Amino acid sequence: MNSSEIIISLLGDSGKKQWTRTEILEIISEQLRIEKMDAAHKFDAVNNRYDYFEKTSEDSQKYRFSKSGNLKYNSLKKLKESDSNFENAVETFIKNYYWTEFLECILKEKEYIEIDYQKIWIGFPYLKDLLEKDPDKALSKFNKAIQKISVPADNEKWPSISIFNTGDILQVEDVKTEHIGQFIEIEGRVVAQNLTQPKITNAAFKCVRCGNVMYLPQVEGKFIEPFACDSDVCGRKGPFTLLQKPESDYIDAQNIILESIRGGQVNIKAALNGCLCMPPWERDAKVVHTCGIVRAWQKIGTLGKSPYFEWVVDVNSIKIVDDNNVEPPTEDEIKQFEAWAKNPH
Repeated sequence: MNSSEIIISLLGDSGKKQWTRTEILEIISEQLRIEKMDAAHKFDAVNNRYDYFEKTSEDSQKYRFSKSGNLKYNSLKKLKESDSNFENAVETFIKNYYWTEFLECILKEKEYIEIDYQKIWIGFPYLKDLLEKDPDKALSKFNKAIQKISVPADNEKWPSISIFNTGDILQVEDVKTEHIGQFIEIEGRVVAQNLTQPKITNAAFKCVRCGNVMYLPQVEGKFIEPFACDSDVCGRKGPFTLLQKPESDYIDAQNIILESIRGGQVNIKAALNGCLCMPPWERDAKVVHTCGIVRAWQKIGTLGKSPYFEWVVDVNSIKIVDDNNVEPPTEDEIKQFEAWAKNPH
């Protein structure tokens, strides 16, 4: 939530219908654990920018929600209730189908817990529908909800979900524009890979002007930088300094090339993260099944951005399958993929 939504939620959840300015600052400073002067800056910034609050009368020192403020608070309340219901559903699903595996992942600090899509189909149909409509949102909500499950362990590292066995396997050449943004399973032969590299997932930026630190989650295919300082006091448009660890979060990342098992020059790039990076994938021309979200990354050439895009699968799970009837890559193919591996982007 942004600053305005946090302020509205705190005041709405206080149980009161109206507040004096002193009460407002006390609620904000106590809940956010900040000084009352900083609380005043935050409230004034929201009150001056939005019409969420109004005075009970012209000469009154008390505030209440305006009509738009009430609408905003009610929508935030419904959203929190929806999130709470989803969290309960996730906990029920894990306890019914994967409780032993979940506890093992926590005790051994495993990065992923493998979930069979067919069990999602049976035991968590809402998640199945959400995966079909908005897989990014589905995976994000599940991974956040799984962190809320209480377990008898002292570890603070909870696993993320890794889904396999969708039941509908596509070949590399079958991927089309209609699949962009969809969660699918692809079969292909690994013919090239690049070295594992660090990738930033949550970038911390420090405003040089005021020292405020902002955190921006990063997405596949581009690097997101702040437009302006999000401090209610500053608000300047830079300059900003990218902070390294421990402020910023990094994971291992690796790209591999999947070629059609039917032969030919049809291939697709697959982006691996974390413990999914397991070199050498291409040795013995392994055939794999990858589940993930199909992306389209814009190509950038010497003349700038191209109208053409390349296929990339943002991999959520990868499994090696039998590879008895597949010929290894030719010398020309090896040269082509080695050239790509040196310059994968």
